[in-house]
Amino acid sequence: MSRVTSASPHTKQAAQRLTALCCLIYFASYLTRLDYGAALAEIILDLEISKESAILAVTGSFITYGVGQLFSGALGDRFSPRRIIALGLAATSLCNIAVALLDSIAAITVLWCLNGFFQSMLWPPLVKVMVQNLPKRDYERGCVLVSGAATVGTIAVYLLVPLCIQLESWRLSFHSAAVFGLLSA
Repeated sequence: MSRVTSASPHTKQAAQRLTALCCLIYFASYLTRLDYGAALAEIILDLEISKESAILAVTGSFITYGVGQLFSGALGDRFSPRRIIALGLAATSLCNIAVALLDSIAAITVLWCLNGFFQSMLWPPLVKVMVQNLPKRDYERGCVLVSGAATVGTIAVYLLVPLCIQLESWRLSFHSAAVFGLLSA
């Protein structure tokens, strides 16, 4: 991967915009990834299912995320990483919408496993975009800021989900995360 080596004032602004966009994308990925776990207790009550049945979706998502990381790195070498990011974020958002519409834990589990795979399409290409477009110092700063966006996304999920449950139901939290993800894509 080639790296940008110097930064003029113009490219400094571009680097800041790119970093902000990467932060937005990773924040959105956490909203659309962690909402299931944050709403788990409410999902169990609403669908009248066992904890064991509900947790399978989380386990499956972790597995497909891990396996998907291998594929996503290779995809990022063959195709535009920006398109892979957009596709991954749009697909994970659609999975969130679909989960909110379903009552079958089997179907939800399948969709959440797909969500894990689509989530894996975000980090490897995101890093590639930053490496290729940011000078070393901005890249290092960008990585710290993107990691911070993940932390903020985690906090946001655990504030958003209870609020959505209070206002309407756990399903609203999936719709809210999906809308934010689609707008970010």
